[in-house]
Amino acid sequence: MKHGVRKKHRLRTALIIVLILVICGFAAKYFIYDPAMEKAAETTYEKVIESATSDNSAESRKIKEAADSLSDSDKAAVSKIVKKHITASTAAKLLKYYKDGDYDKLKEFAQENLSDEEMAQLYEIYQKNSSN
Repeated sequence: MKHGVRKKHRLRTALIIVLILVICGFAAKYFIYDPAMEKAAETTYEKVIESATSDNSAESRKIKEAADSLSDSDKAAVSKIVKKHITASTAAKLLKYYKDGDYDKLKEFAQENLSDEEMAQLYEIYQKNSSN
């Protein structure tokens, strides 16, 4: 009979340990991973804008004005999309396409990587801010 009690005790201990690990995993994601990803997206967004506006050309000024005119909620929406789809290397590639005037490549990237909802959201932000 002691053997059965000991087995139940081990099973209970194992389940408690697994439960604690799962809770720690969720906590780590919520308190560490998500804030780090938010900061990374914000930094990527800022670096892309900074790179795009590094020279003093008319295009750079237009990009800077557009970025500065975005509301906080629009910046958050764009940052969320950036976080989901853009890495440092893709950002450099996309910026090159933009500076070279290769809008077909930009459209191709958007069609291949963004959902219809994200494209609509970006278009809405563009429409709202292009009238300013």
